[in-house]
Amino acid sequence: MQSWAVVCWVLVVLVGADECPDGGRCQEGGTCCSSPVKDVPCDGTTGCPDGTTCCKTQQGGWACCPLTEAVCCEDHLHCCPKGQKCNLAAQTCDDGLLSVPLAKKIPSIPRKDVQLQVKDVPCDPTHACPDGNTCCKNTADIWACCPLNELILLAI
Repeated sequence: MQSWAVVCWVLVVLVGADECPDGGRCQEGGTCCSSPVKDVPCDGTTGCPDGTTCCKTQQGGWACCPLTEAVCCEDHLHCCPKGQKCNLAAQTCDDGLLSVPLAKKIPSIPRKDVQLQVKDVPCDPTHACPDGNTCCKNTADIWACCPLNELILLAI
């Protein structure tokens, strides 16, 4: 067990690796790879490193608060430790006794355990085209798939 941690420590120090020999990931700056780090799933395709919390971004995506079970602030940029409230005006996290600075979120990561699903574009209840296509009828009035997301058809 100790040799595993030594191998990981050597990898981290020498090459800055965050991938462990056992397929797990090390915490940023960490040296312990004896057990793989599991991602915290945010949704079907996005996750955050273990020990963090998923929070929504201003754009509707995901970012990671570098705290476990954190409180996500309404500004969608910051977060606070569990049990504290975001005081955006003062830029602090408050619990009545203690105030600490707001934590800044870090980028989320794609989940490796999920394969992206291709969604079909429905033409009618019985016909569909692959994602990234537009349904259009050919001269025989039969559905066809045009390789454009939003095809603009002009009538002459």
